[in-house]
Amino acid sequence: MKKYLYQILTIAILLFATQSCFQDLDNDPPFNFPQEPEKPEPPVDPTGLIFYMSFDGNFIDEKSEIAATVVGTPTFAEGKEGQAYAGAADSYLTFKVDDLVQEPESDFSVAFWYKVNANPDRAGIFTITPGVPETRSKGLRIFRETTSAGQILKAALGTGTGDAWLDGGAASTIDPELTDWVHVAVTMTNGTAIFYFDGEPVSTNSSFAGISWDECNVISIGSGAPGFTEWGHLSDQSLIDELRLYNKTLSPDDIKKLMNIKPPLGISGEIFYAPFNNSFRDISSGVNPTVVGTPSFAAGISGRAYAGATDSYLSYAVSDLSETLGEELTVSFWYKVNADPNRAGIITIGNNVFEDRSSGFRIFREATGANQIIKANVGIGGGEVWVDGGPAAHINAETPEWLHIALVLDAESTTLYINGEVVRESAMSAPIDWTDCEAFSVGSGVPTFIEWDFDRSDLSLIDELRMFNRALSAAEIEEIIAYDN
Repeated sequence: MKKYLYQILTIAILLFATQSCFQDLDNDPPFNFPQEPEKPEPPVDPTGLIFYMSFDGNFIDEKSEIAATVVGTPTFAEGKEGQAYAGAADSYLTFKVDDLVQEPESDFSVAFWYKVNANPDRAGIFTITPGVPETRSKGLRIFRETTSAGQILKAALGTGTGDAWLDGGAASTIDPELTDWVHVAVTMTNGTAIFYFDGEPVSTNSSFAGISWDECNVISIGSGAPGFTEWGHLSDQSLIDELRLYNKTLSPDDIKKLMNIKPPLGISGEIFYAPFNNSFRDISSGVNPTVVGTPSFAAGISGRAYAGATDSYLSYAVSDLSETLGEELTVSFWYKVNADPNRAGIITIGNNVFEDRSSGFRIFREATGANQIIKANVGIGGGEVWVDGGPAAHINAETPEWLHIALVLDAESTTLYINGEVVRESAMSAPIDWTDCEAFSVGSGVPTFIEWDFDRSDLSLIDELRMFNRALSAAEIEEIIAYDN
């Protein structure tokens, strides 16, 4: 009898347990089954995106989800964002044009980040072609080649009957020793094709007959091969990142959004702007300076900054400014002092005659006790005007911080600002004189201001350097300070 009671009790317990399990299944599952990983959201882009490669550990077009055909052994490296395509000898990627989510149209744009490796001395970077060499009357080619100043980037667009070239000259030339990432974009529509470099147009073809995509079936990344092998434009060992194609003509604002650039400052009269974001280029004119010595880059007030070095400075030509100099001028920049050496020129435009300060201007620093004092000097033709802020212009050199400096000139006065505050206003008996002023130096008094050891190079940091051909108001200087911060 006990035996049967035991069996009945066992069966009852099993039935109760089974019922409890099913009740649990009706509510919360007793196990956490592995979930399918969520696909990352597509990139936020202007409309018209038909192809996107982030190169974050794969060679996949994230719009079509198709992987490239890999030729050779390209790899990955630290990119502008995440990882980047790293080229190798005899290596590149290809896609079929048919693989795009939408075939290219007459309105078309390509945009990407690029970090050059100048070996070999020329290479193809990005092409869409029929895949047959020496057929430049169809499709698109972006490539680079050597010049005395570095590597110049160009584009050639097939129009059906010939090819249209976009050559930015000095404005699209990279110094491989000094330049980090640059942003490259080519936009086109029937009638106009534009080559952008770091967000600025450097070459415009206003008689562009329109792109011909006839028989174009191969997209190649990291080489001119197979469709553009003329003149040795083969595999590129550079880095490429954030490659996008659009069936629309990107606007300048669209391109700046891709670069995460702030909207324009909005203050009129800007004739020079060097943000020093891994480049020494004047954005306003698109011109690169002559680089003397080994200046470099460091963390700035906004992005990167010019970092001075011994016997080093930048030399721009006054003739390269986007507009001529007049009676009014404003110079604006951020500055973080390095007090060694104990004095140095910072920004100068002069006439290159020793001890002749009758033209141009000079902004410099010198030791005063444990501090550094910022001063300026302005040539007025028959003499000079000094702008000495005294204690108000002293900088604590032991614990340096970023300071905003502005020099504002009109026909009657010269005013020196530090952090938006007036530290000195000096009367002008005549307006500034620009006679024989040819050189514009950053980071030294050389070659136009070498008295009293101001030929020493400044090892300090300089950022967001701007010049305006008018006298800015105090409110506009405050606007610049707020914008850069």
